[in-house]
Amino acid sequence: SSAASSFRAGFRGGMVAFNAGITLWAFRSKMSDEDFLRFPPAVIALNFALSMILLAISGGNAVIGVGTYLVQANLYIICFSFLVRHQWATLTFGGVFLAGAVVLFQLSAGKAFPLSYDEAAVLRAYSYILFFGVVETTVLIAFNNRIAAIVIARVHEHGKEMRRIALTDQVTSLPNGIALSRDMKAWEERPREGRAARFLIVGFRLDGLEGMNEAHGLEFTNQVVYELADRYRKALEREAAQFPLYGTLEGFSTLYRVEGNSFVFVMKFPDLPLPQKGPPILSEIIREIEADYRERMSLSLQGGYTVYPDDADNTEQLFRNLLNLIHGRRREDMGVFVGFDEERYRVHLRRESLREGIAKGIAEGEFSVVYQPKVSASGEEVEGFEALARWQSPNFGAVSPAEFIPLAEEAGEIGELTDFVVADSMDFLRRLAEKGFGKTTVSVNLSPGSIHEEYLEALSGTVERSGLGNRVEFEITEGIVMKMTDEVSREFDRLKRLGVWFSIDDFGTGYSNLGYLQNFEAQVLKIDKRFIDGIPLDEKNAKLVIAILQMARSFGMRTVAEGVEYAEQLRFLRENGCGAIQGYYFSKPLGREEALSFCGRNAAPG
Repeated sequence: SSAASSFRAGFRGGMVAFNAGITLWAFRSKMSDEDFLRFPPAVIALNFALSMILLAISGGNAVIGVGTYLVQANLYIICFSFLVRHQWATLTFGGVFLAGAVVLFQLSAGKAFPLSYDEAAVLRAYSYILFFGVVETTVLIAFNNRIAAIVIARVHEHGKEMRRIALTDQVTSLPNGIALSRDMKAWEERPREGRAARFLIVGFRLDGLEGMNEAHGLEFTNQVVYELADRYRKALEREAAQFPLYGTLEGFSTLYRVEGNSFVFVMKFPDLPLPQKGPPILSEIIREIEADYRERMSLSLQGGYTVYPDDADNTEQLFRNLLNLIHGRRREDMGVFVGFDEERYRVHLRRESLREGIAKGIAEGEFSVVYQPKVSASGEEVEGFEALARWQSPNFGAVSPAEFIPLAEEAGEIGELTDFVVADSMDFLRRLAEKGFGKTTVSVNLSPGSIHEEYLEALSGTVERSGLGNRVEFEITEGIVMKMTDEVSREFDRLKRLGVWFSIDDFGTGYSNLGYLQNFEAQVLKIDKRFIDGIPLDEKNAKLVIAILQMARSFGMRTVAEGVEYAEQLRFLRENGCGAIQGYYFSKPLGREEALSFCGRNAAPG
């Protein structure tokens, strides 16, 4: 009927419009620089459903329905096959295809095909569509498969190149640390009977590249590193040919650059006693490099080696052993290769564990403060206390301040540790005042690591809020005074205005720089224990202590002698005018309650 014919024509026209929209949308997607062209699953499902409906309403003319579906399918094949690389050609081809479809599919109701009005002609037309559609589909699918093959090949090549880049140092073209880890893992995955019974992991670190980079530029430094690495690799190969027992271990490259200034190689090592100075190859390969680069460019080398299985039975631990060797600062070992030392490694692990545990220790209450009295030389009065940090680690027990203070500076925790000591000292001062000893002072050491404007500004605020500035003394080393900046000097002046006193601790190392001492105007001078030891019998120390005491008087400074342990020392210091004594002669460092009791027994109330 006319209505059914109109419906079928309209439905076909809707399908054409739908496919036209899909084509244009795909083209716009590619024009917006999307990397990949993907049709949403819902669009594909809708197209399939509409195509099935079109087949169903074609009645007995199944050829017409199949031909119509092939036209639609071809539009999608065109999009997927050509659009990625030939956008404008695809658009033109798709447009012509759509125009032909518009003519064939009689968009307006009541009109037959303009080429023929009888059903036989229509069937012939769709037969042609079916024939050419099958041919075209076959060609396009074959072409699409070819494109897919090309794309897969290029992706494979790209992947290989990316892997090469990932595993190669770009300056020296040597395998990098990732490649070394891969080769080590592959070695461990071999059956035990296929592994070497013994081998060495050897490495060295170049010092001086940073200075070379600053002096000559990155390009020059990279060129030096490249030439050095290339010549070192060739030297290794020559030595391996001369000493085949010490050649490169199978499965490993000749040389790896694992970090910016660190290189590693893996050597065979016969099951023989290890020579005292290491295998012979290690004593030979550095000479040529030293002659041309180390001396001329002020480069220095620190090398080491570790033995499998003598030092460890897995490559991961061996590599950690090696890193510890080549990154440890041992000036006496520069220019040579040294063997792994288990005791030294344990010391290194302890240091690292302590350094990492300082922040946690402060937060979890592992640190405490003890107070060592400063007693007048007459022995009649406690003038003050020095606050000293102590660390009782749950893993390492009592840790010496000589060990954890430098580690706190390295870890950047020295400011937090000082804050903890200051806070405890402020509370101790309040307790002293409650006991009637409001004039007793407490001194706190300021580490060089905390001497900067931001920290001192915060410290000034803490002192000001406490209202105890006139009872606080900060001990600083003379090295700090000699290197003081204008900003630090302003903050120190602010603390002085709050009533804070400053003492020069461990005096003696900068004895010739008295101008710095005069300009800073510290109120107290502490004489280092090294000069107290041996007096009065040690004539040299005795003369030096007398000179320091006389100089302090000329500057109007009070003096404190630390480390006093014997009556002879006390008598000598008292006779030569020392003001206060600190040391085991009067008292060891005390806990807070013990210090309060000591003060009650010895200090004059005030």
